[in-house]
Amino acid sequence: MNKDINRNKAVAGRLEVRPAMNLYTNLSFYTANSAKVGTAYTTIAAFDGKYRIKDFEIAGEYVHVYQDDPSMLNDELGHNMSGYWVEGAWHVMPESLKNGKLAEADAVVFARYSELDTQDGGPSNPAKKDGRYDRSYTTFGVAFKPVTQLAIKADYQIYDDHGTGGATRLENDKFQVTLGFVF
Repeated sequence: MNKDINRNKAVAGRLEVRPAMNLYTNLSFYTANSAKVGTAYTTIAAFDGKYRIKDFEIAGEYVHVYQDDPSMLNDELGHNMSGYWVEGAWHVMPESLKNGKLAEADAVVFARYSELDTQDGGPSNPAKKDGRYDRSYTTFGVAFKPVTQLAIKADYQIYDDHGTGGATRLENDKFQVTLGFVF
């Protein structure tokens, strides 16, 4: 039988604010001791939003993580970690095709830029600072939703590792086909 190794409780919250029509914004917060042994509090704050004007949609998210003692978890992690993404999408499915079984269908062409850095401010072990955890992704693709609970997506992702001299850079451009569903 597995045993829960987390000795502490977490505090989490989310606040959704809709300041204007078609604009959704959310603030999220989480804090807890993440260490198996000892104390290493992790605090996460996030902001995300989405705005739609007719067939155009823009969305994004920013997350900041503060780790008070990252050496308790992984000496390559920094005290601060951060990341964000911004996406523009165009809903391209003609209304004339939305009938019968496709009445709720949608097709979307999108582009997304993401950036993350798990050593923001430097790692707990300075010898491990090499920039390879400072990454960005640019993604272009299309998604088809025959019903609101199902998405079939194809995209191409361009990966960039901002590693410094001597670090092994990870190049991982890829074409992806994914299936997503909600039940």
